[in-house]
Amino acid sequence: LEEMIRNYVPANRQDEKWLRHFQKWRSLRHANAMDKSKITVSGNTSPLPKGWERTQRTYYRLLKESNQLAMSDARVTLLEKAGFSWRELHSNVSMFKDPENSD
Repeated sequence: LEEMIRNYVPANRQDEKWLRHFQKWRSLRHANAMDKSKITVSGNTSPLPKGWERTQRTYYRLLKESNQLAMSDARVTLLEKAGFSWRELHSNVSMFKDPENSD
């Protein structure tokens, strides 16, 4: 995964911003994995923009349902390798999937 992140070349400022947010999300995920009692709550306390995870799921759904280029294959791969879950909990709690124990 680290090599994939190093090899990800942002094509524009939007890609650079996405990569920064991805790395923040990954840091949060790692912190939560270290302390299973902590769950990151979406909202003002998160260093990620509110709704970032939901936006990734929406772009992924658009990609799969209508083949729109809302999300690149490289982003999908990075998120999946980092343990991102495409399923959303019906609450205000972020969902982190353990890549070691994925479905």
